[in-house]
Amino acid sequence: MSSRSFECPNCSASFPAPDTVSILTCPYCGYTFEASSRRGWSHFFFPVLLDSGGAWRKGYQFIARRYGVPNDFNKSFPVSSSLHNVPFHIFRCEAKAECRYSRGFIFRDERIAEYTEVMDICVPAASTGGWIDRLLQKHTFSVKNRIYFKPEIMRIGKFYNPTLSYSEALKYASERISKAVMDEAERSCSGDRRVKDVKVEYYGLIHYPFWELKYSYRGKCFNMLIDASNGRVIYVEYPLSRAARTLMLTASAIIITSTTIISGVIGLALGKLAIGLLSGLVSSAIASSPILINTLKLKTRGSEEISGSRRKPVEFIKTILDQY
Repeated sequence: MSSRSFECPNCSASFPAPDTVSILTCPYCGYTFEASSRRGWSHFFFPVLLDSGGAWRKGYQFIARRYGVPNDFNKSFPVSSSLHNVPFHIFRCEAKAECRYSRGFIFRDERIAEYTEVMDICVPAASTGGWIDRLLQKHTFSVKNRIYFKPEIMRIGKFYNPTLSYSEALKYASERISKAVMDEAERSCSGDRRVKDVKVEYYGLIHYPFWELKYSYRGKCFNMLIDASNGRVIYVEYPLSRAARTLMLTASAIIITSTTIISGVIGLALGKLAIGLLSGLVSSAIASSPILINTLKLKTRGSEEISGSRRKPVEFIKTILDQY
């Protein structure tokens, strides 16, 4: 990656940085500015309140409480850890949409339903080049306890300068909040829908710390991603015991068999046995697919992250299948 020298508008110090960087922080005085315009930039950070050992304990305790974890999981041990200080563009977004629809058969009564979505959107401003990037795309956090940036943070762990510009992040945030409000309108209204208004407030650039850990169990390697500021378990991989796999397979078989038989009986009563059996088989396969997928994988996954999005059943199943 090519780099060049930049001059700080605040203290006039020169320092090298990659050409791809969109926003820079002076390592001498801590002043943050945009590379193209040299104007000052609001820059904050969250402190690292958890060391690597604490992060490992958080992940281990979370896994130990999960169903199906092997009895000898206490033989697992950490192999490596990396602290990532990742930059995010943070926006407070609000979008309004309306849906025009008609009621009545003879006398049509046109009505308008209105919808509002409000959310904080965190847009990663740099790539770590690793597997954690896909998780950070969906990660959100409260900006309530942010602290003004200090240059010494650049020497803690792996520090990433932002490469995604403000304008690109703003476009992404606007599109995401617009889609969220349109999805909300689509779920409850079949009329003509449109976005009425989008408001986006920029909180600034925030560097947030994450622990990436790898641990070993019976010669196999598993990943963890832990919030280094509040200890939240963002993502863990862990093994399932043979007994848990057997029980889950049995449960899936019972669901598929019972649902197919019931649907077949209903179909027979209606004179459509084949359709009844087929619909029962398909619906039961969809219902039991999360259990089957977890059973057949060598590693299962867990998280303390709570998604605020509401998805249709087919979309939910597709998401699960895409992950595996």
